[in-house]
Amino acid sequence: MTLLAAALLFVWARFVEPQIILVHEHRAAVGFPARIALVADLHMGVYKGTWFLERLVGRLNELDVDVVMIAGDFTEDPDRPLRELLAPLGKLRHRTYAVRGNHDSEAPGPPIERELREALTGLHVTLLENDSTRVGRFVLVALGDRSAHKDRTEIVSAFKAADNVVVLAHNPDTALDLPAGVADVTLAGHTHGGQVRIPWLYRQVIPTAGSFDRGWYDLPTTRLFITSGVGENALPVRFLVPPVIDVIVLE
Repeated sequence: MTLLAAALLFVWARFVEPQIILVHEHRAAVGFPARIALVADLHMGVYKGTWFLERLVGRLNELDVDVVMIAGDFTEDPDRPLRELLAPLGKLRHRTYAVRGNHDSEAPGPPIERELREALTGLHVTLLENDSTRVGRFVLVALGDRSAHKDRTEIVSAFKAADNVVVLAHNPDTALDLPAGVADVTLAGHTHGGQVRIPWLYRQVIPTAGSFDRGWYDLPTTRLFITSGVGENALPVRFLVPPVIDVIVLE
């Protein structure tokens, strides 16, 4: 009986749960309206293929949102050209902005920065790094990857609270270094929500300096939201933390 239960848990964690795509809605009162679909940690390649990305894009296209944001880690040992691997992103009907994660910045991973940028440009996904753009009622400030020491948080100081600033980053630790009183909301990924949520144990493998997991955090610098993402790293399993699209409703 024990062996059967263990086998069923393995099948669930390896083959079933990683293919689920949930949609969760989260609200925050910030003084301006926006609906943002947030995804992160696709890890396309050895564990996730174009079939999953097709389904993810289909779910995103069904949503009533203003914009899609991808908080980095597009790849995990890519097994084909990135333009081919990420091709379903070209079907997104919403404006889409993205930043790179550590797996996109050789920390770890192959040197794919130029190929990734060219692939996303061809797929009409705007990849930003330490840059800003106006999106509806707010200013999006997109920061570089922290693992590559490219998250130039000082650029946020060029704005003020009245600008309605939303920061997009990969690693939530970036939020710790933001100037206070500027960014209404910061959106990040990287943690996978622990990926395998065995109580207590999963927190030991979350790769952040801060005590982060998933969901909302009220920091002295910003209000931070962390998505648990959609892909897998190190092991091709998820347990009690299925892939998710988080819809951030600002009001």
